[in-house]
Amino acid sequence: MPKDVFEDVIFLEKPKTVWQLLKTLYLIEEQNLLKICNTDGYFFLLFLKKSSKLFTIMSIIGCLIIMPVYYREVNRQEVENVLHE
Repeated sequence: MPKDVFEDVIFLEKPKTVWQLLKTLYLIEEQNLLKICNTDGYFFLLFLKKSSKLFTIMSIIGCLIIMPVYYREVNRQEVENVLHE
């Protein structure tokens, strides 16, 4: 049997956790992803990959904006409570 028979075959193991699944999704190249699944699956996984990056960035920016506002309000209420005592 010639050696190049398994050249285009990609072996993947079944992921045991969600983190392992996401790690596999981000580490595999998009050309190999297209070889593994059909075009519908490829576009869904590509959408999942891109949207998870977008929502991660939006969550970080949201936390950076909301956390200082929240802690400033908590500190203001604590100061008002101390002044009213």
